[in-house]
Amino acid sequence: MALTKLTTDISYISKLSDDPGGEPGMTPALLKEKFDAGGNAIKNFINNTLTAELDAELSARISFGALASAIETALADAKASGAFDGRSVELQHDEGYIKWRREGEETWRELLSLAAVKGDKGEKGDKGDRGDAATISIGTVTTASQGTPPSVTNSGTGADAVFNFIIPQGPTGAQGAQGPKGADGATGAAGPRGIQGERGEKGERGERGFSGVAVAAEGLFAFNIDADGHLILSYTGDSAPNFSVNASGRLIWTF
Repeated sequence: MALTKLTTDISYISKLSDDPGGEPGMTPALLKEKFDAGGNAIKNFINNTLTAELDAELSARISFGALASAIETALADAKASGAFDGRSVELQHDEGYIKWRREGEETWRELLSLAAVKGDKGEKGDKGDRGDAATISIGTVTTASQGTPPSVTNSGTGADAVFNFIIPQGPTGAQGAQGPKGADGATGAAGPRGIQGERGEKGERGERGFSGVAVAAEGLFAFNIDADGHLILSYTGDSAPNFSVNASGRLIWTF
């Protein structure tokens, strides 16, 4: 029978806006769920749908070629849905699972349970010779250009399989949210003094001031205030300048 295709729309990342952090209600935790939703949908499809169909389709002793074909189909569906988010994908065999993760991530996600892939129970056969334990390991994982179909090949043997994967690069993911503003840098050194500007135009001539008064006097005189607040007149010459205080308390100079 034909295997069911993964038709669930899991283009969660490509449907986000160019600024997902600015969407109403979008939190860091919700954004992380968006990035994991595609991989979880693939995992659920493989474990709940694909493996059940493989149980009915495959023989009691599954061949490595059939397993490689099942993984290849799952990878093709995942690539078409945009689950890889524009990054290269890494694969490994660990604890009975084929696991995957996007390049740069730390967490491995389960892609296919080897124990769950089994055929119908057959008749009991004759006891055979004891053979060597079979092994499965991951060989090379090559990232191909967009549009290249994914493939899985076995460069090992039927008992010691070495799977080599070719996975096409997915579309470019949505732009992440803008990070916080960085701290201001230290003030830089003062720059060199600029060149002197050109001399400005000559201003207009000001108004004529008041005419001064020429006074004949013997020697020089000056006023100052001493430490007690007294106004002190100092002069040179033989006679003091003619200063007096009138009835209103004003200092009068008669010349």
